[in-house]
Amino acid sequence: MAEPSPPSERRRRPTRWLVRVNRASPSAKPLHESLAIVGYTRWRQVMPELVQAGLQASPHTWAGTPRPYYAAHLAAGVGNVITVEGIPGTATGMDYSAYRFADGKLVVPDAPGFGIGLGF
Repeated sequence: MAEPSPPSERRRRPTRWLVRVNRASPSAKPLHESLAIVGYTRWRQVMPELVQAGLQASPHTWAGTPRPYYAAHLAAGVGNVITVEGIPGTATGMDYSAYRFADGKLVVPDAPGFGIGLGF
């Protein structure tokens, strides 16, 4: 098991701390931290470390209908994501029709704004 880190290190470098903790515990696969808390930049930075440590990711997307779409874009861009957590639903004024399934896989649109059209 990894040595406990001081809270200041966990706040300053949360992704490095998470990788170290998960690397020490192989049963802690995949890394399932919130996309909203960790953020895109940190997920992009930590993904090579996860690959090197032999860990996969599954960004947590609870509490927001568009977040699974954000996570799908992250997965398409950086790879190493084993599942995109899905929360069924829609939001008024948002068009998700560019997302589709082909051969059992989600096809992520190559469009700005995460491929979500606005229809206000």
